[in-house]
Amino acid sequence: MRPVARTASGWLVVALAGAACEAERGGPAVVVEPAPDSFAVVLETSQGVVEVDFFRAWSPQAVDRLHQLVRMGFWSGARFYRVNERYAQFGYSGRPALDSVWVPAGLPDEPVQESNTRGTVSFARAGPGTRSTIVFVNRTDNQDLDAIAWNGVVGFPPVGRVRSGMDVDRKST
Repeated sequence: MRPVARTASGWLVVALAGAACEAERGGPAVVVEPAPDSFAVVLETSQGVVEVDFFRAWSPQAVDRLHQLVRMGFWSGARFYRVNERYAQFGYSGRPALDSVWVPAGLPDEPVQESNTRGTVSFARAGPGTRSTIVFVNRTDNQDLDAIAWNGVVGFPPVGRVRSGMDVDRKST
């Protein structure tokens, strides 16, 4: 693993398991297969490891997309670019050709099955059918996101929960 610059917040994705992205090489674009019922992802950051469990029952289409992106290495080398008291957000691959395929490929909206409590992970969105690659970790309890009406859609459905590593942004380097 190569060294990377530290963001002001300390959250920085260094690597996720996965193969090279076919879309970046001109291969098949947005093809998503069903994910397992649950699976774990390890985020290796400049501040430590964050382990996240994802659950298909919480938001099937979103978890299918997330599983596909992880498998293809979409976020390898990506950075948390928005961090505040409530959220830590990432979602761009840092590779313009790849982002141009996946970021505009929105998902159908799904109902909220779980609450946006501290440690849950949800997709960001800007309106109907716009969840695609941008996700956030709830750093605090944000249950207001469960039923908030935002740009024509109600709620931000969580897709997973941090199992360990919620404190990595508070560790010193």
